[in-house]
Amino acid sequence: MKTRAFIFLIFSLIFLFPGIGYTQQLVTKNDTKNEEVIFGNNKIRITLDYHQKCNISCLEVNGQKVIEGASGIFTQIKALQKTYSTLHLDASPKVEIANHTVNVSRII
Repeated sequence: MKTRAFIFLIFSLIFLFPGIGYTQQLVTKNDTKNEEVIFGNNKIRITLDYHQKCNISCLEVNGQKVIEGASGIFTQIKALQKTYSTLHLDASPKVEIANHTVNVSRII
């Protein structure tokens, strides 16, 4: 019985928890002059543009740019013949960063 428990423990450590001991450096940079936040690690990096809009203007995965451009990823809703989009806001939203968490509010 002890052998089975030991084998299960070894199996768990090898196959179920391969990330133990490997940490990745998180980067969060708020460029208030250009109104953009760059965050991520060496595997994925996201650029959030909040200059009178709110969109992901660049997405890099493993060093390769997957999304890049003025529109990038954004939200859009069409209701009653009118379109609302985070690409065209009345004012720049409020961005707060704490403990590697990016909080965006006041999207009007």
